[in-house]
Amino acid sequence: MEAVTGYGVGQVAAISALQRAGLRGRHLAIMALLSQTMVPWGAMANGTMVGATLSGLTPTLLGTYSAVLTLPLLAGWLAMFWRVARAAGVEANAVRHIEELCWIATIAILLVICNLAIGPESAGVTTLGALIALRFWLYERPSAARLRRAAKACVPYAALILGLLASRVLSGIAPALESVAVLKPLGNGPSLHPSTHPATWLVLIGCVTILSVKPSAMVKVAWSACQRGCRSVLAILLFLTMAKLMATSGMAEALGQGVRQLFGAGAPLTVPLLAGLFGFITGSGSASNGLLMPAQISLAREAYLDPGWIAAIQNVGAAALTMLSPARVATCCVLAGVPHLERRVYAGAWPFGGIVVAILVGVCAIMLVAKGAVPAMRWE
Repeated sequence: MEAVTGYGVGQVAAISALQRAGLRGRHLAIMALLSQTMVPWGAMANGTMVGATLSGLTPTLLGTYSAVLTLPLLAGWLAMFWRVARAAGVEANAVRHIEELCWIATIAILLVICNLAIGPESAGVTTLGALIALRFWLYERPSAARLRRAAKACVPYAALILGLLASRVLSGIAPALESVAVLKPLGNGPSLHPSTHPATWLVLIGCVTILSVKPSAMVKVAWSACQRGCRSVLAILLFLTMAKLMATSGMAEALGQGVRQLFGAGAPLTVPLLAGLFGFITGSGSASNGLLMPAQISLAREAYLDPGWIAAIQNVGAAALTMLSPARVATCCVLAGVPHLERRVYAGAWPFGGIVVAILVGVCAIMLVAKGAVPAMRWE
């Protein structure tokens, strides 16, 4: 759900599933926040695409770097998941823990492979969709009738995944679709191919689904979608415009130089801290990337570090900390039926963000050590 729609919609499905498993109250809300662990690939990797545009990297490169950085985060989040589960009274033996670890490792590996092979827009949907189907088959052992019902319910998602894959992988289809229309919305920035863009496929599949289920609702649903989506579209457009102005005017470069002068050789250690802070405040990877990515890239160049890894740290750090944004936590608490327990939910969920910051700061420190910057650091 999160990979397709974004904007925290995955919390709704997570709450429903966890309630069926018997969880209630504060622990239910805390567990549901883990539905936001794949935000770099949420909404068809919208935030990652924004980050790629502003960093000068290809989406494939930024998506792959982000997937590699997500490997240790998934392991850390799994440990936090076990901790919260024990506190909620859900016990599991060592065999079950090993199984869960294997599933997480499989997700992490496939995420890297899919980002390399098909790009970030469809990497999250493809990875998680395939593994959900496999897990359903292995653990549920559904009857023929139940399998038919599940297959029918999954038709729109399967059509979306297959359409995205065909538009990117099949040599005969992809070039033909790309040649239909080419737009250059950001001048010298990357080209936009509307016929292969994930949003086009999402709208197309959504319209076909509505027409096949309840055609009379088409106008009402379209109007509702436009009303709800216009603010998000406008906000992203404003952040992109601001980022472009910052980069063109030299403001981003000046900010990078200022951070470098303030913190010296240790300035890159602030990258995950700022990324996480802005992800927490805005609740959006797109917004955080729009505000910070140009300055972070400038800082990377000032420090002679690989801009690709710095861009990925910005992208992953901002996306990961959106799970603790006030909007996300408030939504989880309301859905879990405990709107009065936001403080207690934050008290139990803060390690989810703490482990992200610790790991990404550690990655920055390793990069500094690798280039020999740490021995020369001065904090005067």
